[in-house]
Amino acid sequence: MEDIFNFSSTDSNDFENSIEMYKQGYRVGKKINGPLDYQSEIIDQYHKSHEKEKNVAIQLPTGSGKTLTGLIIGEYRRRKYDEKVVFVCLNNVLVNQVCEQANNMYGIPAVQFTGPMKNYSQDAKTDYRQNKSIYITNYSSVFNNNSFFRDADTFIFDDVHSAENYISNPWTFKISDTVENSDEGEVFNTVLFQQLSEKLNSIGGGPSRFTSTDQENHVVDAMSVFSMNSHWSEIKDIINNGISHDSILNYSWSNIKEHLESCQLYYDSHQIVIKPLFSPTLTLRHISNASCKIYLSATFGETSQSLRNLGIEKLTYVNLPENKQPTGGRHYVLFPQLNDDSLDSQVKLISELLILNKKMVILTKNNNEANYVVEELTDKSPDTRFFNIDEIDEFKKSSKGVIVLSNRFDGLDFEDDTAHLVIITDLSLATNIQEKFLVSKINAQALFQEQMLNRSIQALGRASRSENDYSVVVALGSEIQNELQSPKIRKRLPKNLQAELVTGIMISENISKADNPDEALSDTVYRLCEKNRDAIEKTEQQINSAFSTLKQQSAHGNDRLASTAKLEIQFNYSLWNENYVDAFNIGKNIVSNLGGDELSGYRAFWSYMTSYAAAKVYWQSGNEEYKRLANTWFANKMRGSAKFTPWFGKVIPFSEEDISYETDDTKNNDLVVYVAANIENMAFKHNLGRFKSKFRKNVNETLQKLNSLDGDTFEKGVEEIGNLLGFVSENSTEPAAPDPWWYIGPRTIMVSECKVITNPISANYVKQAAGHKVWLKKKRI
Repeated sequence: MEDIFNFSSTDSNDFENSIEMYKQGYRVGKKINGPLDYQSEIIDQYHKSHEKEKNVAIQLPTGSGKTLTGLIIGEYRRRKYDEKVVFVCLNNVLVNQVCEQANNMYGIPAVQFTGPMKNYSQDAKTDYRQNKSIYITNYSSVFNNNSFFRDADTFIFDDVHSAENYISNPWTFKISDTVENSDEGEVFNTVLFQQLSEKLNSIGGGPSRFTSTDQENHVVDAMSVFSMNSHWSEIKDIINNGISHDSILNYSWSNIKEHLESCQLYYDSHQIVIKPLFSPTLTLRHISNASCKIYLSATFGETSQSLRNLGIEKLTYVNLPENKQPTGGRHYVLFPQLNDDSLDSQVKLISELLILNKKMVILTKNNNEANYVVEELTDKSPDTRFFNIDEIDEFKKSSKGVIVLSNRFDGLDFEDDTAHLVIITDLSLATNIQEKFLVSKINAQALFQEQMLNRSIQALGRASRSENDYSVVVALGSEIQNELQSPKIRKRLPKNLQAELVTGIMISENISKADNPDEALSDTVYRLCEKNRDAIEKTEQQINSAFSTLKQQSAHGNDRLASTAKLEIQFNYSLWNENYVDAFNIGKNIVSNLGGDELSGYRAFWSYMTSYAAAKVYWQSGNEEYKRLANTWFANKMRGSAKFTPWFGKVIPFSEEDISYETDDTKNNDLVVYVAANIENMAFKHNLGRFKSKFRKNVNETLQKLNSLDGDTFEKGVEEIGNLLGFVSENSTEPAAPDPWWYIGPRTIMVSECKVITNPISANYVKQAAGHKVWLKKKRI
């Protein structure tokens, strides 16, 4: 008979800090001697100065062991203070990876929780109730109203630099028109999408207003908060009647439907998204009540963007001094010059690289692109095995093969000889529709430039995880090539990475000048992957030489963006809780801190939101003073900062008669700024190395259209020449609509009526042109 009175020993908490605790025990399953020197220093800093802090940010570079650092601190808190500790990963693949490492490499007891809560095992739930281990789960299991971990004491959030979309999901209502256009976490409902589109069209916006060109260019837009204010109740009725009680849309909808007046509505040709500007995470009791939250990241940057993403006002930072930062592995980065930016050209090049390199990691922009790459490469290389994200362990054990991953690959490690070759077809540097809108329509690039750069860095580091590790990275897509080759952007990177990129650009230029560039690229990749002595010595010599001449620089405006992050979060919660007077006063402070031309777009956006807060006070109380303030902030503060951003020209807070515009010279911003910004945006849509020739080709094609006697062709030429000149040019096929119109100022549009005629202009044509102003006003353009 079993001895049921056989008691196990009780853990001791007789230790002063995490390092002492870890040295005392943890022999079972432990395959490391202990934390490295720099990890120990981070842990020591935490205990000396931050152990009692509620929100602590720990920064360690990619591949330097954030996970072990977090697990040791978490185990310390579990044993020292009897706290329930939950370690949070981006996805289930990483949950499995971290749990495996904790138990079998670090000797720290860990239990994983994945899948629906109803499927959690009784053993795991009992372990949690008795607090015997650290508990590993994903963001989705924590950021919801019915989390199993509602009584957790400490949360340790890993990879927070990539967690924004996971965190925002509970407050993001997202619907698509078809399953083909749905991303992960997005539901398609054709009928509801059409009903919402029709309603938005009646207000002056929505997906149905996009032209075929807009759709091809994946244009995004948003409804004005002013125009939506009187229509939210109708939107609410449409959605309430359009989703079933068991739809997964109900979850996010239930969280925001009573707070719609604090939300933004974004759309493109295939999706509609309703969400608050920032996630109100502190409305989740188990998040706000936790005694300690530790955030782990490869970089928190200089703009305090993590505060915006996390929905909190303050973080205490723990990081290493520059002279003690681990360098990580080596990156040999190459930038091949393809004939065009098409995926077919990229696949052709990858298939050639497969001849000599039997194992590689391919990172793609999205699932559709990943599927296409696998399909095409399978035809070209039928003997190659292709792995997906669920087969990572098999790929690591295999001596050859290709793993293809889409978009979300943070935290996935291909260390040492697991893989040395990484191909990046391209990256979605703006990962959600709100980012795309603020960048493309509001000219708020300064806010997201740091995040976009960090995503590129994360991609580079997938296969070079430790100081002695290395990877060859072939960057193919125009977005990542533009990001990493731009001297202005590159200067913001650490010196060692700058030196690697500068050297990679030089090698790539030599490849492009070779008699057979394709053959030269394949040979170069193979020699670097195989660590050919001559190739490596010369490359290392150049990297070291470049390193000695480089400096890391901060972007202009980062300090001001950092100073407003706390205020922006306060504004967000005030709006969410309908404290509009507070929101207005906070908004004024935000705008006053966002000085400088580089922040003009974002400053204009916050002037617009401050005007909206004042308008809400007026609509709620009838106080005429707040109507005056709303108009003042809209007409003068917002317009004066807008730098001719055309989107703001469509926004009307009240009637036109109620708005008075200042006319001093400070409001007539230099048109050159507007034109230059638009041309720069046009350039960055393509590979910069080929932009000059592509621009010249576009000009020639447009001039040919302008010489055409065909009316439709000529009209297309007028639209294109507006864009080429640096204006924003639009067109419509609706009856009574003008032909192309150009935005040439904050309140100025140049309208055309295009006809190819040889006879005198008829009265009918004059009448058509006379009606254009009425049509544009009706459409709120």
